Amino acid sequence: MRPHAAVILRNAWKVNEGEQTQPRMWSWAAADLDVAERREHVEGLVGNRIALVRYVTIDYLREELHPELIDSGVRLIEDAREWELPTWRCDGFDAVDFGVELETMDGEIWSLTWDPPGNHEGIGIRKGPLIGSVVVPDRLTAVWDATLTSLWSPMLRAPIEAVELHYTPWDPPSPGFWCNRISFVTQDARLEVVMGDNEHGRLVASANNVAILAPETPLPPWSYLAD
Repeated sequence: MRPHAAVILRNAWKVNEGEQTQPRMWSWAAADLDVAERREHVEGLVGNRIALVRYVTIDYLREELHPELIDSGVRLIEDAREWELPTWRCDGFDAVDFGVELETMDGEIWSLTWDPPGNHEGIGIRKGPLIGSVVVPDRLTAVWDATLTSLWSPMLRAPIEAVELHYTPWDPPSPGFWCNRISFVTQDARLEVVMGDNEHGRLVASANNVAILAPETPLPPWSYLAD
C-alpha cells in the first residue's frame, strides 16, 4: 500500500525553534503583506543559476531492494534498478511526495514543498533545506539527484529571471490567500510546478504532493484559480 506523505510528515511540520509547535506555513498568506513577503523572499533566487536538483520522496523500495538499510536514515538513490523507472516519473509530469531542493551555483539551497493540509493548503518556496527542517531524516525518506534526469534540466542553461508565485484569495469572503502554482523562468525556458499527484498515470489535484509539468503538458484546471 502506498504510504501517505501527510501521515509521514505528521511530526515534521512543526517550527523547529524552542518549544514552538505551530504548523509550518510557506504558502498560506493571511494578508496582502504576507503575499508581498513571500514574493520578496523568493527574489533572492532571481539572478542565480541552478546547479543541482534533488527530489525528496517516500522511500518506497528500501525494504524490498535494500533491507540491510531498513533502520538507517535518508537514502540517496543510486541503485540502477530504481533509476530504470523512478517512482516520481510520469507521462508529462514528475510527481514528488515531499518536495524539491534546488542548489545554486554559489551553494545556496532553496526548497519547494506544500503546506500541511488542514484549514488551508498551498505550495511555497523558501531558502533553506528540506531535509532536517521540514522532512524528518529517517528511514522513510529517499533523495534523488534529479539534476539531469528530470524536467528541470532545461532550467540549468541560464540564470533564473523570475519566480512567479501565483496567489489567489482563499475562499471569499474569508480572508487570506493561497498559492497553488509556482512558475520558474529563464531566458529560454519556463517550468510550472503545481499542487498535484499521480493517480493511475493521470495528473490529479493533491494538497500533499507537488507536480512538475513537462512543457507540453497543459496547466490543470485547478491551477487556473491563481492570478
